[in-house]
Amino acid sequence: MVHLTPEELKRFGKTLFGEHWQADLTAALDLGDSSRLRAMLAGRRPIPMNLSERLRTLVLLRRDALEDLIKSIDAAPDR
Repeated sequence: MVHLTPEELKRFGKTLFGEHWQADLTAALDLGDSSRLRAMLAGRRPIPMNLSERLRTLVLLRRDALEDLIKSIDAAPDR
């Protein structure tokens, strides 16, 4: 497990969920309330060590979904 910085956590959130990422990341990580995430980002609350593994899982799931989309595009007949 890796200890994430607030900037790294923000980068994961934006990359996974786009510009309005905080609510989606809060839900995906089952943090309950987005105030917990905001406190981590502001340095008022420590970022749990296990968050890096949970984020890794989210990235892998997103990668798999994107690969499936690529396969669909590649398999589509020319139109």
